[in-house]
Amino acid sequence: MTGAEIYKNAFDQAADSRLLPLIAFGSYPMFSDGRKAPVLWKVLEEREGKSLLVSEISLDMLPYEEGDVSVSWEECSLRKYLNEVMPGKLFTEEEQKLIISVINENPDNELFRAKGGEPSAGGNPTEDRLFLLSGEEAEKYFSGERKGGARASDYACGRIGALPDGTNRSYWLRGPGMRRNLAVYVRSDGSVERTGYHVGCRDIAVRPAFWIDTDSPDFKRLTEIRYKEGVEAPKSTEKNTWDEPSRGRVKAGIIAGIIGIVFAVLTAALKLAAADIPLTVYLILAGCGLVLGIFGIASGIKSNRQTVLIIGITAAALALILAGIGYYMSMSHIWKIY
Repeated sequence: MTGAEIYKNAFDQAADSRLLPLIAFGSYPMFSDGRKAPVLWKVLEEREGKSLLVSEISLDMLPYEEGDVSVSWEECSLRKYLNEVMPGKLFTEEEQKLIISVINENPDNELFRAKGGEPSAGGNPTEDRLFLLSGEEAEKYFSGERKGGARASDYACGRIGALPDGTNRSYWLRGPGMRRNLAVYVRSDGSVERTGYHVGCRDIAVRPAFWIDTDSPDFKRLTEIRYKEGVEAPKSTEKNTWDEPSRGRVKAGIIAGIIGIVFAVLTAALKLAAADIPLTVYLILAGCGLVLGIFGIASGIKSNRQTVLIIGITAAALALILAGIGYYMSMSHIWKIY
């Protein structure tokens, strides 16, 4: 399903319902080239005109904390990013006025209170605008038919050089694992993993949550604007990286780059093993590696995939270097050409 279809479906489902199944609010980089799109949020709870929202998909890929250290939610770098940096990237000033600061309790991990001699304490209550769900909240809201699994945006996947294949990815929760250098998270199958994972891991996604004032007269107006942007914006672009052709380009670039490296290495191996290999054959093989490498570079640039770009550059550079060495040696009669 393309980005435009996702937004249109959400818009159609929401209609004029008071408690929307999905709310379009704010915008964040969604595509691999950094383009923004409206963000869809799930309504988890409504209470006295206030709603608790969590993003439909994971929006970013960041460590819970820099380095393998013991840390609480109160002290971690991800909390600082969510409260000090992300609001400005995600919402306009007008939208930010609707976000409600709340006091979050941060309970101990009851399953692992004292593993390895180090208490797995949750820490002090915190005042947050944007935050992660706790393990208890995830189990409360994502039970039965409401699964907790979520895929990550193309932008989030691109931050770690991963292909956006549409499958669910693990995302952080708020709270300690069995030790305080581990944090709880939701696995790709939607289950809560209370053992936790190392806080410095960069391959776990970020799925923010927040409370919003849905009784505000500005709320409906702003969400209607975002829905319209969500339906119309993707249509104004040539392609987005949720579409199959872009995935094919990434795969083709990787394959071409790897084959180019193989051609370059094979060229050197043949030259070293066979003294009578003609210079023409040598240059043809090296040229094939160069062409494939250039294709890999172009695919990397077009799809904005750093991994593809690196593979292509490696193939092209090896091919050029080996072709130059072979030509120089041949002309110098160090390698005899017959």
